[in-house]
Amino acid sequence: MTIWNRKTVVAMAAGIGGILLAVGRAATTGGAPDFALVRTLTGHASYVDALVFSPDNRRLLSGSWDGTVKFWDLETGREVRTLKAHGQPVISVAYSPNAPLLATGSDDKTVKLWDVNTSRLVRTLSGHSAYVLSVAFSPDGRRLASSDAFGMILMWDVATGRQARVFEGHEMAVYNVAFSQDGRLLASASRDASARIWDVETGKTLQTLKKGFVPHLVPRSVRFAPDGKTLITGGGAQVRLWDVATGEEIRAMTTGQDKPYSFLVVPSPDGQWIASGTGEGLVKLWDTATGKPLATLQGKIEHGIEAVALSPDARWIAAGGDDNTVKLWHAQDR
Repeated sequence: MTIWNRKTVVAMAAGIGGILLAVGRAATTGGAPDFALVRTLTGHASYVDALVFSPDNRRLLSGSWDGTVKFWDLETGREVRTLKAHGQPVISVAYSPNAPLLATGSDDKTVKLWDVNTSRLVRTLSGHSAYVLSVAFSPDGRRLASSDAFGMILMWDVATGRQARVFEGHEMAVYNVAFSQDGRLLASASRDASARIWDVETGKTLQTLKKGFVPHLVPRSVRFAPDGKTLITGGGAQVRLWDVATGEEIRAMTTGQDKPYSFLVVPSPDGQWIASGTGEGLVKLWDTATGKPLATLQGKIEHGIEAVALSPDARWIAAGGDDNTVKLWHAQDR
């Protein structure tokens, strides 16, 4: 097993925050809305590595290397609250789909569960022996998956905090994990130049996806398309679509970026388009059906993007990264 070097990978990768208003609009040519850059959120003292929208589309939560999670009001851009979540960097955040519960993963090798309404620590989950890089709730909110820098993936029972399962197979850091919409499958992206699809109940690998990935161009993120039949991976300077049932590649979309290490993807709720964040600090939109680029959003995260999120109603896109800021784009009426 190869030990994950945080400085190598992530380099490839206090108080009330300020708001910088911006004007800029990217016109799309397909099914995606036109998104305008409406503000830049400032306040974090270090890199922003994690973003998640609340299920009601009213809040954005950002996790940072400064150990905090900030709550932002989307309509006003104001910082609502700062949660001092960990004594070390917060690398991943996830919002329960059906309860006021937040999960945070950190360099301190723990996963913490928080009551969103009160900021009360509900439970600390210990079991990882390396940095926790990703956390994800199952669609029913009953399970939580977490992955670490040694390649281990753990499944937790949210109600009891007990470890339910271990997924073994990756040989290096697992950057990202994601559940399928029915909760039966789990996908993972690893520094070992592979992505995997797992059976949640048995913990067995169903598909190992390697085509196009090499040691210096690896998958950084995974998401299931809304239809559950397609897996989307980001990394290696490409967005790739895979058939979940067969593991065959359907399509590869080349980004042309010169910094492929930081590449994150999230599909729209209707599955018609994909938002991606790149090491160049740009957010790009892609047509799922054709693989063609739709737009590059105006506004840039200096030194590279480390987190991208799409609101549940697909009206907001957020990106954060190595300049300590979060940029917000809002869909415009055509």
